[in-house]
Amino acid sequence: MVGLGPTPRQSTLELARHTVYSALIPSIDQTKTTGLVTLPGAFVGAIFGGISPLEAGRFQIVVLAGIMAAGALTAVLVIASRAAVQLRPAPLSR
Repeated sequence: MVGLGPTPRQSTLELARHTVYSALIPSIDQTKTTGLVTLPGAFVGAIFGGISPLEAGRFQIVVLAGIMAAGALTAVLVIASRAAVQLRPAPLSR
């Protein structure tokens, strides 16, 4: 089996990993700058609503974690469903 090469899934695994990583870059960058550059809407809204800043910070962390988890799950599911090679190359003529 080794002489026949990798399976379709194995041949696209590295490409799929790179794609998932690239898909998460915007969420990771947003999370890195939150609180330093911007005050997120959920944080400000919770403070205006009367919640303590500590509780508002916890709430914002949950929101950011949810956004990152949703992005990661979506990227993995899309890649898992579309990563298999659908077409085989034409045989080489000798």
